[in-house]
Order: sequence, then C-alpha cells, then structure tokens
Amino acid sequence: MLNSFQVSSITAFALNLLLGIAVYLMNPGRRANRCFLITSLAIASWLCCFMLVPFASGREDLLRLMRYSGVASGVLPMAFDLLRHSIMHETEKRRDLLRTLMPWFFTIPAVTLISFHASFVLDVDMSRAGFPMPIHGHGQVLYAIISAGTVLLFAKRFISDFRSAQGIKREELGFNVLASVLFAISALSLGQVVPAVTGQRQVLSRQGTPEILGR
Repeated sequence: MLNSFQVSSITAFALNLLLGIAVYLMNPGRRANRCFLITSLAIASWLCCFMLVPFASGREDLLRLMRYSGVASGVLPMAFDLLRHSIMHETEKRRDLLRTLMPWFFTIPAVTLISFHASFVLDVDMSRAGFPMPIHGHGQVLYAIISAGTVLLFAKRFISDFRSAQGIKREELGFNVLASVLFAISALSLGQVVPAVTGQRQVLSRQGTPEILGR
C-alpha cells in the first residue's frame, strides 16, 4: 500500500506531466507551447528522483538518485528561461535563440560534472529524520555558487521582460513562468510537508534500507 510520500510524489509528477502535454496539444506548432512541454518534462525529471526514493534498494541507489536530482535541479533554471524567452520572442531565429541560451551551455555541463563527482555527495544519513538526507562534501559549495548564479540570471531576465511586456505577453509571461516555478516549489514542499505531518517519513522500511544506512 502506498504511503503519503509516495502518493504526493506520484500525484505531483502526474499532474505536471499531464499539464505539459495538454498545453502542448493546444497548439503544437507554437514555440511557447513546445517550451512549456520542455519545462514540464524538466520538472517531471526532477520529481522523478524523489518519486523513486521509496523504491531504492540500498545506499548506492540513493546516492545515484541524489546525483540525478542534482543534475535535474540544475536544468530547471534553463528550462524556465527558455519558456520566458519563447513567450517574449516567438519569431526569433534559432541562431539568436542559441546566443541567448549560451550561458546555459556552460552551467549545465558544470552542474552535471559536479553532481557526479565524489565530493558532491559523500554518504546518506537516515538517523536524523528517518528519511534519506545527503551528506555533502566540498563539491556542494561550488554547486551552490553556480546554482545561485543561474537563478539570479533567470530572475534578472524575467524581471526585465516582465516590466517591458504589455498585454497578452505580460499575462502569459506571468502565468506560465511563475506557475512553473511555483509548481516546482510546491511539489517539493508537498513531498516533504505531507510525510512530516502524517508521520510517514520512514518510506524505505519495506526494503530494510534505513537499518543499513543507520549503522
């Protein structure tokens, strides 16, 4: 039987994916709709890392999921920025689009390399909250610096576009981009708050993982 953590994670994953597909099918030929689907897939990939935690069979599986989560989390600002840009510049040539996305061609490989480096996640601790908590190494500091830079870059571009946009573009920008960001935040909160309130954080006991990691 599924517990609250699994239900909340699967629900958030499914709703996000269905919303992305629904928006895409409304007008598949429009760039903004395609980018909304890409953003939904990016969020879904990130949520999938949390959704698979209850099915991890041991320490190595948990470490692998945490590294995948690091990569997926690093991709989210780029996905949000791509959606923002597609709304503001629907008819822009691909060459100009690639020039705008140039910073992300450096940050994404960087967060990927850091996420899979041994210094990013050293181990997993199950003793503090009954839930797998990463024990980060020095690599986390560099990851945090790069992540903060990508968030600031997206925020600067979004605020600038939102101030200059008018009419339907302003409404679309606010609804689509802010909705995606808020959904990602809400999904993470749902996966953490609901299990804490219901007391069902020990999601891995079926496979004995907490006993292995708690030694």
